[in-house]
Amino acid sequence: MTTKQTSWCAALAFLAVAPVLGSAADQCKVDDQVVGVWDGAAKYIGGGPVAITAPQVKVTTVIVKPPVTTGPAASPGDSTTAGGAASMSGLQPSPRPPRPVPKNDQERLFTAVYEGDLAEVQRLLRSPAVDVNAPSRSDRRSSLIDVAAGGAQPQIVRALIEHGAHVRGPVEAVDVHPIAVAIINLKTTIQFHGVPGAFAWRAERAPRDFEATIHVLLDAGADADGVLDPTHPDSALGVLLSTPRFDGDMRIARLLLDHGAQLGASTPGGSPLAVAVANGRDDFFDLALEVRHLDSSALDAGLAPAIARRDARIVSKLLTAGASPDARDPYGRPLLCTILAGGEQSRSLAILFLQHGARATVDCLGGPPLNLAMKDRELALLLLDHGADPSRTDHNGATALSLVADADHELIDALLKHGGQLGEPISDERTVGLGTGMGTAGPMLRAILHRQDYLATGLLRRDGLQGDTPCAAVLYAATVGANGTLAELLHGGADPNSMTERGVTVLMTAAYHSNVEAVRMLLAQSQIRVDHATPTVFNPQPIFSYNEDPPPPRTGHRTALMYAAVAGHAEICKLLIQRGANTREADAEGRTALDYARRPEVRIELQAARSTR
Repeated sequence: MTTKQTSWCAALAFLAVAPVLGSAADQCKVDDQVVGVWDGAAKYIGGGPVAITAPQVKVTTVIVKPPVTTGPAASPGDSTTAGGAASMSGLQPSPRPPRPVPKNDQERLFTAVYEGDLAEVQRLLRSPAVDVNAPSRSDRRSSLIDVAAGGAQPQIVRALIEHGAHVRGPVEAVDVHPIAVAIINLKTTIQFHGVPGAFAWRAERAPRDFEATIHVLLDAGADADGVLDPTHPDSALGVLLSTPRFDGDMRIARLLLDHGAQLGASTPGGSPLAVAVANGRDDFFDLALEVRHLDSSALDAGLAPAIARRDARIVSKLLTAGASPDARDPYGRPLLCTILAGGEQSRSLAILFLQHGARATVDCLGGPPLNLAMKDRELALLLLDHGADPSRTDHNGATALSLVADADHELIDALLKHGGQLGEPISDERTVGLGTGMGTAGPMLRAILHRQDYLATGLLRRDGLQGDTPCAAVLYAATVGANGTLAELLHGGADPNSMTERGVTVLMTAAYHSNVEAVRMLLAQSQIRVDHATPTVFNPQPIFSYNEDPPPPRTGHRTALMYAAVAGHAEICKLLIQRGANTREADAEGRTALDYARRPEVRIELQAARSTR
């Protein structure tokens, strides 16, 4: 027989060696990447097992927290109270341009009002040629009453009113907004007080002068909401409450309230109550509750900034006064969701909302409230008691059980008791071991692969396997260390000799991944096959190609002891040997467990066992 004929005969002999698996063991299709036990050429398994990364599930509910300040407090001009004013302190004021020479009594009256010359104003008001409701100048729409109010001239304001000046609009061809002008100029005066050159064009007036002016205007019937124009939509109260504190601010606020200033959400520029809460003006907040029966829109508007401040006192007062616990922020998001997104620091606020009847079933624009509370057991349990549905999914497909920490046994038990189901997050399909790579996985199997051992055990006890096979379940449980679930499966009759289609058994994967507890459980089963070997597999590559370092013609026939030696775990090797594992068994490449051992303690254990047998 020629050499060529001998090679083909050898090839046929190799082909005759077919992988044979024990028919008595449960065999199933599982994802080899998850099991992670290599059974190819020996040189590729010497490095030991690689840790399998658990899938990560994240909450996809998107909550944008409401701004800390609302309304006037958020306007760019407010920055001048500190940095803005300081930055201007080094500027030199521009020279005041020369004023046009007044041509008539109407223009002379405007000049006298602007400069605060009371005697000249009183003289000119006796002139039949002046109209107190005409524009201050032919090229302007501002009224004389607005000019006097802006200059904080209470006596001139009174004189104009006594001569028929209107304090409310609309007035043809002229703007009449005296309260708005007075409040805005008051804010500017407070902000720029002490800044050199800030009042070069007009003398600085004291806050008490503005207070007196506002008092005169309100008594004459001026609009207490005091909106200037559509480009400055903030109400007088809103502007006042965004102004730095000064002596008299609360007296002016009370004046405005007493004369009917609005506080609700429909107030121009937004609710002044919300502005007060956002700016920490608790004094005004308490005053408003004391002197006015607030409508629900004002109370609801105050909740968002109170939550941003995490101020439980303000939130409690608002809810007690009638604010809705189901109120939403300016973006339409339920405030309960905003609170839950704040974590444990906002727990007291969430409890207040739930105690006042907040619905735990609202949509957080991406998911249920319960999903946001999974890191806070007390809060999650409270939501469950208030009717939260533990089976609702977020946009990622995750439920509360998908997000709960496996160490939180109390919360898992509560979720299961309330009928919670494990979600199927979309992200699982992009993770090794989940999705198309392994086919459909039931809830219990998904819990195992997410390292949720306690949850998997609870699902198994409550619902059974739900379409999962016990074979796949025990293999994955032994691989990832879900030993509670493994014990429950074995107690329920799962085969301890279950194996993959490649013949890798539960015992092998437990040994390979150094799962000592699982190895102990499996070896305690009377029907365990300690020396079961993976099938011998023929490799035709050496026949059809030349390679200086050819792969072995046959691979496989490895035992749990060999995998324990590869993993370098002496204790597992000892347990297997005590149960009768054959230390002299060789794989298809002729290697024994001792040949795979790299760690000295493993080699010592194997050599000692071989010497006694």
